[in-house]
Amino acid sequence: MLNISSHDERELVDLKKKVKLLEGELKSKTFALEDLQETFDANENKSYNDIENVEMIDGYLKEDNLNSSMDWPHKELEKMKNETLAPFQQENELLYEFDAQDPLRKEVQKLQMENEQLESMFPSFIELAKGEQLEITGLLTQCTFCS
Repeated sequence: MLNISSHDERELVDLKKKVKLLEGELKSKTFALEDLQETFDANENKSYNDIENVEMIDGYLKEDNLNSSMDWPHKELEKMKNETLAPFQQENELLYEFDAQDPLRKEVQKLQMENEQLESMFPSFIELAKGEQLEITGLLTQCTFCS
């Protein structure tokens, strides 16, 4: 019969904890990214309209060959344009950070596969581990009956 060592039991429990922790982190990051994506989408049309307005006004200023006293409005328009583009830069940074988490997602998948393999190898242990408390005496009793 199967004889489960306490080292295997600890390793399985540790792997489960790691998987749950990584899943939680991944879920949290995914929700944060989705929220930022929604905010970005909501501001995107407004930003494009603002950019078009700024470029139109800038074009009028350039076409009219206004004197140097008009430098201030031109600078203000550039400032507004830069402020409008800021959310796009933030999204690019967040997308880069999300891509950097790809190894984390791969590690979670690997741990999930290992967890499934361990569950198939130790089904009676898994049933005990799914309960609210894992009592060592229960495992020792089960191991005594197995051998």
